[in-house]
Amino acid sequence: SIVSTAPSNAYYARLRIRCYADNALGGYADKASFYKSSSPPQGTPPNFESIFRVPEYPEPGQPFNVIALLSDPDYDIESCSLFYRINFGNWIGTSPDSTSGYTYYFALPGLSEGTFVSYFMVAHDRYHVVYSDTF
Repeated sequence: SIVSTAPSNAYYARLRIRCYADNALGGYADKASFYKSSSPPQGTPPNFESIFRVPEYPEPGQPFNVIALLSDPDYDIESCSLFYRINFGNWIGTSPDSTSGYTYYFALPGLSEGTFVSYFMVAHDRYHVVYSDTF
C-alpha cells in the first residue's frame, strides 16, 4: 500500500504513481502534487516529450548536455530546471544554459570514469509543477 499525507493547507491532491524496482538500488514510488485551493488547477500541465544526452555516452572527463523538449497546449511554461546528483550525493539544481522555444539545454561537467550521475527535471507553468522521470 502507498500512503500519502497532504500538507494541512492543501485542499486538493493529485497522485500519479510511478514505481521502480531495481536490484541494486531498491524500489520506490513517487509523484504526488498538492494544491492550496478547493479546486484543481486550470489548464493542461506541461509534458516532457523527450529528454536526452549529447553525447549519449560521454567519455570520462567529457562535458555533456542534457536536452529537454517540452510541450504545453496552453503555451504557458514558465521555467524548466534540472536536478542532478553524483554518486548518490545531494541533489544540485541548475537552470538551463540556453533555450529555444520549449527546448531547454543544460550543460554538465565532465566526470571521472565510474562516476554515477542521476538527474530529473521540473517544469512549471501557470498552474502546474511537473516532474520528469529520474534518469
